Amino acid sequence: MSDRYAPFWSVTFLRREGQTGRVQLALFALCVMLAALSVAVVSGWRASVDDAMASENKKSSGGDVVAFSTEPFTDALLEAARPFQGIRSTEMFTVALAPKTDITLFSKLKAVEKGYPLYGELPLRSGRDPYTALQSGLIVEARVLERLGVNIGDELKIGTKTFPIADVALSEPDRPLGMFGVSPRIFIAHDQLESTGLLRPGSYLERRIHIKLDDPKQAESVAETLSAAAIPDQERVETWEHPPVNMERFVNNFFTFLDMMAVLAVALGGLGMQSTLTTWLANRQKTVALAKTLGADSAFVLRHYGSMVGGIALIGIALGLLEAGSLLYWSGDVLSSMLPVKVAPRLTFWAGIESTALCLLVAGGFSYWPLRQASTVRPASILRSENAPIPRRTVLKQGSLAAVSLFVLLLALVESPSRAGWITLGLTLILSVTGVVTTWTVRRAREWRPKNLALRTALGTWRDPSNKTSTVIFVLSTCLTVLFSTGIVEKALRENWVQAMPPDAPNLIFIDIQPSQREAFEKFVSLPMELIASLRVRAQAVDGKAIDRSKKREYWDRDARRELDASPTLELPSNDDLVDGDSLFQGDDPNQVSIRDDVAKALKVQPGQEVSFSIQGVPVTAKVSSIRHSNREGFRPRFELLFPPALVEGAPQKLFARLKIDEELIGPLQTRVAKEFPSIVSMDISQTIRLVAERLFQMVGIVRYFLLAGLLAGVVILVSAAWSARWDRLRESAYFKILGADRRFVFRVVLYENLALGFLCSALAVILSILIGWSLCTWQLEIPFPDLSGALPGMLFAPTVLISGLGWTLSREVVGSKPAPFLREGAD
Repeated sequence: MSDRYAPFWSVTFLRREGQTGRVQLALFALCVMLAALSVAVVSGWRASVDDAMASENKKSSGGDVVAFSTEPFTDALLEAARPFQGIRSTEMFTVALAPKTDITLFSKLKAVEKGYPLYGELPLRSGRDPYTALQSGLIVEARVLERLGVNIGDELKIGTKTFPIADVALSEPDRPLGMFGVSPRIFIAHDQLESTGLLRPGSYLERRIHIKLDDPKQAESVAETLSAAAIPDQERVETWEHPPVNMERFVNNFFTFLDMMAVLAVALGGLGMQSTLTTWLANRQKTVALAKTLGADSAFVLRHYGSMVGGIALIGIALGLLEAGSLLYWSGDVLSSMLPVKVAPRLTFWAGIESTALCLLVAGGFSYWPLRQASTVRPASILRSENAPIPRRTVLKQGSLAAVSLFVLLLALVESPSRAGWITLGLTLILSVTGVVTTWTVRRAREWRPKNLALRTALGTWRDPSNKTSTVIFVLSTCLTVLFSTGIVEKALRENWVQAMPPDAPNLIFIDIQPSQREAFEKFVSLPMELIASLRVRAQAVDGKAIDRSKKREYWDRDARRELDASPTLELPSNDDLVDGDSLFQGDDPNQVSIRDDVAKALKVQPGQEVSFSIQGVPVTAKVSSIRHSNREGFRPRFELLFPPALVEGAPQKLFARLKIDEELIGPLQTRVAKEFPSIVSMDISQTIRLVAERLFQMVGIVRYFLLAGLLAGVVILVSAAWSARWDRLRESAYFKILGADRRFVFRVVLYENLALGFLCSALAVILSILIGWSLCTWQLEIPFPDLSGALPGMLFAPTVLISGLGWTLSREVVGSKPAPFLREGAD
C-alpha cells in the first residue's frame, strides 16, 4: 500500500472514532476524574498538614530545646541547662471543684513560670499578659467555665487550695494534641503549684525545661550537651526541628491509612479505565483491521487511539482537580478536628502538577495493554467476529504493570520506599484474594446448569469471553467488602465501647490514691470497688549484663528501656494467659517476676533468667517465673511486670480504684471525693470513650468517601459493559422472540441475570467482610464480634436490589426489542 493511504495524522479518523466512542470515552474520563480526585485530595491534605507542622514546630515544642521527665530533674541536667535562657513548666491531671456549683471536672493542670510561652502567644480574653493574670488567680479554657457553670471571678478548688478564676485562655501554643483530650486546661503560676498539695511521691507529673537560644541553629549541639548530662530513658531532650514524636507518629499513621484508601480507590478506578478502554477498543477491531488493510501500521493505531486516550485523560484530570480544590476548601474544619494542627487545605500549583503527573502515570499504566492489544489487530480479523479470551500471561503482565504504577504512586505520596512497598504488597494481596475468589465464583456460576430455562439462559450470557461480569463483580465486591468491614468494626466499637461497655467494665476510675489513704477512701466511698497497686519500674540488666542504652530510643519503640508498669499480686489477672510457665510464680521464693510477652521479647529473656530492676531508685533482682499475654478485655489494666508482694513490700507505689456505678451517680461521687480527698483524681471513662469514638467514626467517614469513589468506578464498568454489549443483547432478544419466546421470558432472563450479578457481589462482600471484621475484632482490637443478625439481611439484599436495579435500567430496552431489524440484517 502507498503511504498516502496512511498519513501520520488523520483528523477525520480521530473525529469519527471519537464520535463513535463518545460514551466509552466519557466513562473513561469519569474513572480518571475519580483517580485524580482521590490523589489530589490526599496530596492537598498532606501538603497543608506538613506546612502547618513546619510552621508550628517551635510553638508546639515550646522552645528551641526542651527537656522532659516524669521524675524530678537531676542536678546534672539542671546544671547543664543553667547557662541557657529557659523556663520550667509542669503538667498533671487533677480534679477541679467549683464550690459555687458543687461540680467537679477532670482537667489538666499546667504550672508555668514567667516568660511563658517562649514562642507563640497565650492570648487571654482580657488581653492581659499571662503571668500578670496568674498572679491574681487561675487561667482556664472556656470549656472549664461551661462545664462547671462558673464565670471569671468565681473560685476553683485545686487540690487543697482555692483560687479565683482570673482570665480565660483563647488558645495554647504548645498543646497541639489538646483537641484529643477529655481534660480542659487550667493554668497556674509555677510557684503556686506546691501550695495545692498535689506534689506527692508517685504522682504522675510531666516536667519540662524550655530553652530559647539566640541562634536556633545551635539547637542540636545544645541538645547533645543536655542529653550527655541526662539519665537515659528518664530524661528526654528534643529540639524544635523535630515535632513531638507522639504527634509525628499519629500524623504518619493517619496519612498511611489515607494513602491506602486513596490508592485502593485509584486501583479500582484504574480497573474502570482499563475495562472501558478494553470494551471500546474491542468493538473497534474491524475498524482497525480495515485501516491496516488500507496501509495503516501499528504506530498509526497507537498514535491516534493513544492521543484520544491521553486527551480524555487530561480532561478527566482537570475535572478531578477542580472537584478536589472545592472539596479541600470545605474540608478544613473536619480535618483540623482530627489532626493535632490547625490546617487550611488548598490545592497548590505544585500539588496539582504532582497529582497530574501521578494520574497520567496511573492512566498510562492501566491503558497500555488495551492500546497495545488494539495495535496488534491483524487485517484478517475483519473476517472474524469471535472474541478470544485474554491469555493468562497477558493478565499477569497487566497486573504487574498496574502494581508498579501503584507503587510509584505510593512512593510519591509517602516518600518511603519500604512503606510504599509494604502497602503495595498488602493492597496487591487483598485485590488478588478478592480476584481469585471472584473468578472462581463466576466460573462455577457459568458451569451451573439450572433446570429453569430463563435462569440457565441468563447465566449463559456470562460465558461470552467479552462479557465483563468478572470485572464488575470484582470491583463492586471489593468496595462493598471494605465498606461492610468498616461497618462491622464500627458496630463492634459502638456496642463494646460507646453504647454499652462490657457488663463488668468500670465507668469511673480514681487514681493517685496513696497507700496511707486506702482504708479511709474505701470507708468513705462505701461501694464495691477493685483497688489495684502499681509501681514504676525500669529494667537495668539481664543475667548481670547491663541493658545498652546508648542507642537513641524512639517514642514508640518497644525495647523495654522505658518505664514499665508493674503490680504486686499472687493471682493471674483475668485478662492474662500464660504462654510460658506452669503458674504465675514457682514456689514461695519472693525473688520472681512474671513478664508480659512483648516485654520479654524486647528483653530477649526466657523463664529462669535473672533481670535486675530499679523501682524508683531501689535495686531489685528477680528470676523470670513466667511469660504472659494480656488481652484487652473489660478495660482492665495490662501490667508489663507482676511481682510477688513480698518482693516489693515497702517500695513506693500508688493505688487506683475501678468502680462500676450508675452514670447519674458519677458526678455526685466525684464531687464528694474531691472535697474529702483533693489530691485523688477521678476520671469518667464513659465520657473518654465517647470523645475517642467521635474521632474514630470521623475516620470511618473518610474511609467511606474513598470507597464510594471505588464503587462509582464499578458502576462505570457496569455501564460500559452494558453499553458496549447492547447491540449483541438486542440481537439475542430478537432471536429469542423469533424462536417463539415472549416478552415475559426475555424479561425473566434480563431480571435473573442482573439479580444474579447483584447477589454475587453482595454475597462475596458479606462473606469476605465477616472474615475481615472477625479477624480485626479478635486479633487487633480484642473486642467481641458484633451480632449481625439484624444487619445481614440489609447487607445482603440492599446492594443486590441497587445493583440489579441499575443493571435492569441499562438493559430494559432489550425486553422491548423487535425481530424485524435483525431479519432484514440477515436478508441483506
